[in-house]
Amino acid sequence: MIERRVDHAIHAFHTGTQAAGVFQRAAVNSGTRRPQRRSGGIGARQAPHLVSSTQQLADDSGPHEARGSSDEYTHEHILLVERSAMLRTADIQVNLVVYQGISTNRIVMPTAKENPLGTFLRERRTHLDAAALGFEAKRRRTPGLRREEVAQRAHVSTTWYTWLEQGRGGPPSSEALDRIARALMLTELEREHAHMLALGRPPGTSYQGADSVTPRVQRVLDSLPYSPAMVRTATWDVVAWNVAAAAVLTDYGTLELHKRNILKLLFCDPRAKQMQQEWSSVSQFVVAAFRADVVRAGASEEVKALVEELCRQSADFEALWRNHDVRDYSDHVKRLRHPVLGEIALEHSQFAVDGRADLCLVVYNPVTQDDARRIRALVDSRQAAGSPKPA
Repeated sequence: MIERRVDHAIHAFHTGTQAAGVFQRAAVNSGTRRPQRRSGGIGARQAPHLVSSTQQLADDSGPHEARGSSDEYTHEHILLVERSAMLRTADIQVNLVVYQGISTNRIVMPTAKENPLGTFLRERRTHLDAAALGFEAKRRRTPGLRREEVAQRAHVSTTWYTWLEQGRGGPPSSEALDRIARALMLTELEREHAHMLALGRPPGTSYQGADSVTPRVQRVLDSLPYSPAMVRTATWDVVAWNVAAAAVLTDYGTLELHKRNILKLLFCDPRAKQMQQEWSSVSQFVVAAFRADVVRAGASEEVKALVEELCRQSADFEALWRNHDVRDYSDHVKRLRHPVLGEIALEHSQFAVDGRADLCLVVYNPVTQDDARRIRALVDSRQAAGSPKPA
C-alpha cells in the first residue's frame, strides 16, 4: 500500500531526476539535524531516522574498514535515503489529504460581529436606568447597565452572560433567556424577539388573565353591528361583546361577572342548552376545543377550579372531560334555535387578540342572506327600544 503511494508521488513529477532531487531535499528538511557529506554521499549514521531498523548497515556495528568500497557504499545509501524519504513524504501527503479536522456536535453561535442576539441584548441594556434599578450611576463610560449588573439581576454568571453577548458558548436555555428578559425589563414582544433570535422559535406561552379589553378592541367589536362577536379568555370567560352578540347569543351585561362563562352557560343554564339545535354534538365540540385552547394558552393550572366546578354541576361535562378529546375550529357552523328569530345558522371564526393565545376574538357571520336580514331587523329593533350598548 505504501509503495503504491510512493509510485503516485513519483509519477507526479516529470522526470526521475527531478523526483530524486525533491525527495532528497525532503529527507534533509525532515531530519533532526543537517547531515554532513562524506565521500560525496550521505551515510546511514547521519540520517538514522530515514533508515528502518531492519535495514541498518554495518555502520552501526562495525569499523569503517568493514564498509567496503566507498563508491558502492555511497550509492547504496543514497538510494536508501531517497526511498525512505519518499515513503515518509508520501505518508505526510496522504495524511494531509485525509485529515479534515476535529468533528464536534457542539452548536456554535455566530461571532460577535454576526451575533444578532448579542447586539439586541446590548442595545436593550443601554436603555435601562442604572440608578433607578439600585446601581451606582457614576463613572459610566456608556449609558445603561453593565454586563455584570444584568447578570446579577438575571441570577447568572457574568462570564456566561458576557459570552452570550459575544456569541460564544452555544445558545441559552429558554429558562435562562426568560431570566435575562426579566432582568432587561423586555416587553412581551421583545421577549419573543429574543427567543426567535436565540432559539429560532417563540417562547412558551404563559397565561395572562384579563377581565376587560382596551377601547380599541371594543371599537373593533362595535364595527360589526350585525355579526355577533365577542372576546373570550383561555378559560372561556366572555370579557367583551357587541350589540349583535347581546341580541342573538346572550346579553352578557345582565349576568353576574362570574357567570359570563360559555361553558357554564352551555352546561348549567337550561335556556342556553335549549337554544342549541344539536346540543350533543355542540357540547362534544365545545369541551374538546376548550381543552385544546387551555393547553395552547398555558392555562392548565388556572382552569382546575373551573373544571372541578363544572364536573360537580354537570354530569355531561364530567363525562366529556374524561374523554380527553381535542378539536379545532375548522368549518364550524353554529346552529341556533332562537326564541325570536327561529332557526339560524352562523359561521364561526376566531382570531388572536394582539397576538395573544389567551385572548380570542370570536365572530359569527350569518350563513344565508335570510339569516342576515333577520339578525339586522332584531338588532335595529333593540337599539330603537333603547337597549344599552355593551360597556
